[in-house]
Amino acid sequence: RGLLRSRRLVQSDLLGVPVEVAAIRETTALGAAFLAGLAVGFWKTPDQLRRRRTVAARYEPKMSRDQREQLYLDWRRAVERSRGWAAPDGGWPSPSAHAPESRT
Repeated sequence: RGLLRSRRLVQSDLLGVPVEVAAIRETTALGAAFLAGLAVGFWKTPDQLRRRRTVAARYEPKMSRDQREQLYLDWRRAVERSRGWAAPDGGWPSPSAHAPESRT
């Protein structure tokens, strides 16, 4: 539970939006049942289904926008630097092929 809770908080921070955890774990099956019920007229409107939704936990973002944007920028730099790390022939690329960019 602790790790899952931490992952939800991290998701909330990185996305910058609240993350809600459904009270019912089998949300895929529930969604299929809800859609089937709508299709046969058991429920008349999607609003009827929204009222049935229950939330077990809600995680609010705590990270600042500036911090989130810096982490995203760092992640993009890391991804860019990892591209082409192996040469097409299976050998190592030349050191000049992927020189680090300057940090300004």
